Order: sequence, then structure tokens, then C-alpha cells
Amino acid sequence: MLMAVDHCFSIRGQGTIFTGSMLEGCVRVNDVIEIPALQITRKVKSIQIFRKSVDLAIKGDRVGLCVTQVDCKLFERGLVTSENYLKSTYACVTDLNFIKYYKHSIKSKGKTTLCHSMPNTCWLIFKENRVNDVIEIPALQITRKVKSIQIFRKSVDLAIKGDRVGLCVTQVDCKLFERGLVTSENYLKSTYACVTDLNFIKYYKHSIKSKGKYHCSIGHDTVLAKITIFQSEQNDHSQKFIDNGKVLHGTYQDPLEASLEGMKVTNMGDEAVPEDRDLGETGPKIGNKNISDGKIENKTTPDGKVENKSMSEGEVENNLPRDKDNGSGDKVALTFDPNEHYLYVDEISRDTPTAGYFALLEFEKPILAPPSSLIIGSKLDTVVHSTSCRLAFHGRMRHNFTEKNYDLTALNVYKRKTKCGQIDRVVNPTEIICKNLFGKNQLNYVDVFVNFKVRLSTGETGVVEGTFGKSGKVKIRLEDEVKGDCRATVELRLRKYLFHKKKIRQD
Repeated sequence: MLMAVDHCFSIRGQGTIFTGSMLEGCVRVNDVIEIPALQITRKVKSIQIFRKSVDLAIKGDRVGLCVTQVDCKLFERGLVTSENYLKSTYACVTDLNFIKYYKHSIKSKGKTTLCHSMPNTCWLIFKENRVNDVIEIPALQITRKVKSIQIFRKSVDLAIKGDRVGLCVTQVDCKLFERGLVTSENYLKSTYACVTDLNFIKYYKHSIKSKGKYHCSIGHDTVLAKITIFQSEQNDHSQKFIDNGKVLHGTYQDPLEASLEGMKVTNMGDEAVPEDRDLGETGPKIGNKNISDGKIENKTTPDGKVENKSMSEGEVENNLPRDKDNGSGDKVALTFDPNEHYLYVDEISRDTPTAGYFALLEFEKPILAPPSSLIIGSKLDTVVHSTSCRLAFHGRMRHNFTEKNYDLTALNVYKRKTKCGQIDRVVNPTEIICKNLFGKNQLNYVDVFVNFKVRLSTGETGVVEGTFGKSGKVKIRLEDEVKGDCRATVELRLRKYLFHKKKIRQD
């Protein structure tokens, strides 16, 4: 077996834990493994895969091995193998592939340095960097001055966005920082929660539920996050397929389908044919243009003039109404505005109609991420040998919370609630007493609902005026005279905000 260890730590009373990926073979409990870097062998005490104890781990698994009597300070990362699997290599024969960007010749008997990645080099992602600029290493919470800059072994004074550069600084222990982000001073702050647009990955077979936990990959970090899904109320079709926080399927019509409504496909070809129209020789129409063999022909008026120029097949498709696409097959979400109001959604699935969904992600530990970072959400705690897709969603960070005790009350996410009561008595044609709309313990909160609109099952509307007695009854003033059955029900619709318990508004 061969395992790449990327982290090592000790648990008191248990032993030393190696975490990493199985590259070759398999390992079982009580197998003897070797740590070539320390030249020692140890017996495997236990094995875990995503916090579940197992007896066997095979190639491809992400595992944790527990062994005893190993000082984790001496071995942070490297290879762990079965006994006598690896031996020290003093010379080797390799195939030689010349890199065309190397400007010099390769001479026999020359010496070269081999490395797995270019040390002390990085990609410059944003803006620029100059010699003597002060940079910050957020992971170490230190700032240092740039001593020099090199691009492909040439000293320069300036590096700009997109350059592959090497920065020289002083007084930094490279053992404490192997990879990560380096920024200008105070550019990045720890992010404890964020709002992202939510794009469902269609190959994920399960639904995404609010209050569930997903592994979110952002930059070099992957952390667990609790998700809360909500949707912009600006969507015209949102009222059609959301009811009590759950998505109802089959009621949303795609704009392209709407534009071709009433057409059918004949057995003669792939043309869209209107059911109630005689095509004659011109074929079906889109607007005032005729379609023939996938192209739009000119339409001639009775006086012999041509109304429209011919259009190609691609132009025909571009003239049909479509939602915007972000290049990955997913629809572009609406812009997030913290001052807008959003509707809470309990769950979405791959059958959910396309809409402007957002998600609040609350991380178990803070992360460092630039604005608009790509976020990929996945369920890594599912069975690793399953053939189903574990990637659930993706999106871009739209808003972040950088305070440790972050406040979500400014995030206006609400649920729709409906309170129902019955008419107790009719005082006069425009005034009624309603019961069971509020409980006895809620009388102190009735003042919050004064002037809220109510609707009777017989169609009349009115407003809440206040309490009546101490038994939970309320007085309602109607806009029109009450008609029909005096046993009609009274309905009060309101919005209850998720992160502000005392905030209630009329729906």
C-alpha cells in the first residue's frame, strides 16, 4: 500500500493520526505499515473514513490511520507504505521531454535541481505588486516588506495581475506557510459566513435542504457549512411554485417553451408546426417571419415589397426569448442586495424550475477568501465508492460576514405564515368578533397586528382593530358589509422573518 499523508496530529490516550489519500493498494486494521522518512514500522490501531470506523481502506479513499509511538513533530507530511514497499533511490533513468520555453541547451554531465512544485513562486491574481511594498500573510497574521521580485529568474520592480512571480521577504519561517494567499495589507479578513448565488449541479441526484451541512471548497480550504436557501421575491413566477417554503414542480414554463406554445412537431421533420394554422408553401412562422428548412424567409406583401431580410438559423435561435447563461449551463442569478427582502426556501432539487436562488453559508471555522470567490458545495460524507455525483452546487460569494459574532438581523429572509380563525359574532354589518386567530398567551402581542389586513372566506376584507376580552378574541373592522354565512373563517397572512424574531410584516 502507498498513502500520501498531508496532516499528522496526536490525540491523547489514542495515539498519532495520519490523514491523507490512499494512492495504491489497501490497508486493514492490525496491518504493519512503514514510515520511510523515519525508518520505523508501526501497527495500524484503527481506520476511519469521514469519521466512521472501518476495517478496510482501498485505493482512492480519504482515510485517517491511528498508530502509536510516533512523534508527529518529526513527521508532518509525506509517504506511508506497507513494509519494505519503498527503498531509497540514489540514481534513476527517466524519459526526457524538453520544455520549449527553456532558452538554454541541456548538457551531459550537467547538474539540475528537481522539485515537485516551483518553490517561493506564486500567481499574482489581483492588481500589482512593487519592490518595498508591504504585504500581509493572513494565515500567519504578519506583514513583511517585499525585498525583491523575480519573473522567470529576472529581477523586476513591478509585477502585475497574471504574472508568475517570486517574492523575496525576510523573517518568515517557510515551514509554517507552504501554500495559501498573500495580500496587500488589510486586504483580506476572516470570513465566518457568506451569501452566495446558488446554482444546482444537475448531476447531483438528491435535493439540497436548508439547515443541512455541506463541504464547501473555497480556494485552498474545504470547510463544513450550514446552508440556508432563499429566493428573490422579484421573480415574477416565484408565487407560482413556492408554497409554505417548499418548491412545487410542474407549474413553471420556460420562456422558450412559452414562445413556441401551441406548436406541435410533425412526423415529416423537426419543424415546429402550429396546430390551428394552414402552412401552405411558406411553413410555420415566428412573428411576421416564415420558417423553411430551418431558415427564415422574406415575407412579401401584396404590393410586392419585402418586409424582412433573410436570417440564418443561428439568428432565428437568437431571436427567441431565453434566460441568460453563465457558460456552464446554469442560469445567472439575480444580483444580491442586503436591503431587499427574500423568501425562505426549504429545499430545491434538480427538477426545480430555474430562478434566482441564494444561500447563506455559515462556516464551522473562519476562512480567507477574496471577494467573488468561487464556492463549490459537495456531500463528501457519502459513500466514497458510490457512482453518484457528490458535487451539489456552486456559486460566487456575493456578501460576507467578517465579524466573529456576526449579526444576521439585517438579512431580510422571511417565511410566509397564515393564521386562521372563525367569526364568533357579528356586532354590526361592518364589525365582527373573531376567535381562535390568536391564543390566550398571545394577547400581549396582538398590538403588533393592529391594522393588519384580514380576508374572510366569503370574500370580504378588513383590518384588525384590537383585542376583545381576555379569551384571545379580536375585533375586526370590515371594509364592506358582511354577507353569507356567519361561520366563515378569517385568514391573516403575514411574513415572519427568520433572523429577526420580533420583525413581522403584512404579506
